[in-house]
Amino acid sequence: MQSPQRREPVSLNQPLHLRAFPALPGWPNHSSPHLYSLLNQIMTFSSPFHITHHPLLPPIPTITMPDPSLTGVKALTFDIFGTVVNWRPHIISTLRTLAPPAFKEVDWPLFAVKWRLSHGKFCGSYLPSPSNPFKTTDSHHRDSLPALLTEFSLPPDTFSPSQIELLVQTWHELTPWPDSAAGIARLRKRFKTAMLSDGNKSCLEDLNRNGHLGYDEICSSEDFKAYKPHPSVYLGACQKLGLEPKEVAMAAAHLGDLAAAHKLSFKTVYVERPDEERWGLDEERYEKAKEWVDLWVGLDDGKGGLEEVANRLVGEEE
Repeated sequence: MQSPQRREPVSLNQPLHLRAFPALPGWPNHSSPHLYSLLNQIMTFSSPFHITHHPLLPPIPTITMPDPSLTGVKALTFDIFGTVVNWRPHIISTLRTLAPPAFKEVDWPLFAVKWRLSHGKFCGSYLPSPSNPFKTTDSHHRDSLPALLTEFSLPPDTFSPSQIELLVQTWHELTPWPDSAAGIARLRKRFKTAMLSDGNKSCLEDLNRNGHLGYDEICSSEDFKAYKPHPSVYLGACQKLGLEPKEVAMAAAHLGDLAAAHKLSFKTVYVERPDEERWGLDEERYEKAKEWVDLWVGLDDGKGGLEEVANRLVGEEE
């Protein structure tokens, strides 16, 4: 019986066409020096583990590893107004459209900002109790208009009752920031996603549907009969998601919102948006926040917004 032919070990320092490789079924004559000459032009081995890319081949894809700052997080919760939707343009436009001709020169952008700030003050001061019945965001938007009209020296009948209802409904029709829907879709590949907002349920449902945001869950302050930054809102969202606070991250364009979540062991994602931050950039608490915020996305960072959050947490798209 003839003994099997001994094969010399392959040396990685040899050119490809001189190496002894096993037969590959279905391939052309693999022992052809022409084939290995071609392969040798495509790849050169400077070490056993380093491949130099040939310029005629398609580019080798770059693999971006996800940011480790949210390790252990299973769900992302999102503030909505200002973080995911850009509330200013549509609110200002509707105020100007509905205003009588005699009041077209009113500073409606400032009116809109003060309307929004009144809501923030209302939510921040509300303490749930049997003697303090819960009021929805829609109700507050409606009830806060008379005082605002007085502040701007406008008559109480500047807007008719039907126009006031249109103004309240405008908060249901806000447009997402350009990066929001795409960023959320990519983040859903790794995390469960949920709205966590002071907006009432019908408002959030409308924004999710009309903006094609695709959230897995909607957590409204109306569910918990309290408003952020009350702990029951954040903890109620965790309970609804079936997770511990350390397994959830809060994403927001407002450091006050994130600070409340951070105290409850949430991870935090800061998404900077134009004119949304209420903490002064020169305040000590703003600088201190950079020490405890887990992921900070500035206006000029990469793609910005939720697309950049997705780049950091899921990896960049090719």
